[in-house]
Amino acid sequence: MRFWLAVLVIALGTYLYRLSFLSGRLNFKMPELVREALSLAPVSVMATLVALGFFVNQAGEFNLDLPGLITALAATFVAWRFGRDILTIVAGLAVYWAADLLLGRL
Repeated sequence: MRFWLAVLVIALGTYLYRLSFLSGRLNFKMPELVREALSLAPVSVMATLVALGFFVNQAGEFNLDLPGLITALAATFVAWRFGRDILTIVAGLAVYWAADLLLGRL
């Protein structure tokens, strides 16, 4: 239940943030703290999905899989160094496929 409450609060906050583009007509200004917090929501959701994909197996158990760990480290480095989303995704996929191929899993 707490999970869905968090999802609803984030969805409402994101909706209000998008609505703030009409602030010139509605005389509505979102507080800077709220605006900054909402800007982190997509990043945290993406990080959660990626972490679940790489470090949790199909049985729901934590699994430190070597290709997943190498990929996560490489993608983190590319994101930190270049700050480009598409480049991070492409590099992560390339490293994952290469690590998986070299370890004989394909």
